Amino acid sequence: MITAPFMHSWVWLKKLLASPPYLSDGYNASDYARFMREETFLYTPQYAKGRVVIHNGQNLGEITKHRGAILAPMHYGSFFLSGGAIVHQLKLPCTAIVTSRNLTVLPAEEAAFWRGVHHRSEGLYRQPLFRAGVTPRQHMVRYLAEPHNLLWVMLDVRETGRERPEFPFLFLQRQLYLQTGPARLACLAGVPLVPMCIQYNLEERQHHLHFGSPVWPDKTPIEMTQQAITQLEMHIARQPQQFFHDISIFLEPHH
Repeated sequence: MITAPFMHSWVWLKKLLASPPYLSDGYNASDYARFMREETFLYTPQYAKGRVVIHNGQNLGEITKHRGAILAPMHYGSFFLSGGAIVHQLKLPCTAIVTSRNLTVLPAEEAAFWRGVHHRSEGLYRQPLFRAGVTPRQHMVRYLAEPHNLLWVMLDVRETGRERPEFPFLFLQRQLYLQTGPARLACLAGVPLVPMCIQYNLEERQHHLHFGSPVWPDKTPIEMTQQAITQLEMHIARQPQQFFHDISIFLEPHH
């Protein structure tokens, strides 16, 4: 008979020795979505240390010497893993803003999966996530007022039941309509917006986490957002199939 303590230890040993899920050569967006979902069950500090290579992360400590910063990714790659690499490799506090509203329109099983992802990410980050529409904005501003605190906020998001103005942006030679929430929060908090992109290298079986140059809040939120997504283009163009959703949904403004 296997005792509960032994089983718990065995589960953690498997995670400690974990390799990324299988992903075939010539994978498509659906294949990567499956890979990313399966990988969330492997999230541990050891996995975030061993399976993510960080580029330009050494600048984050200096950028956030006096106040925090907003990290600006898109729904691309294994985005929840990014925060784990920041916390456990760079030793900087990091969390994210997630939506609970969008879960209310998903099938029960799908909503339960994403709540599990949020829970596993909180364990990896060692602090709670912020919930859009639930966590007061002033709490986020106070968090960002502290040195070195990092908060990642998606550039490409539409939240059920919360209409936000969208503006046209040039991305990969197409015009996308996006809201400017991350940049507006950066302006409100007086912190920079730092583009962030994580991309999986199938041959290496490693993720590469890239940080761009900070975009300071001395510009309009529209200008800041365009500068951020322009910096993400060169990475995303190499492996567009790692997008979590079909980016074409943003070709028209949300009504």
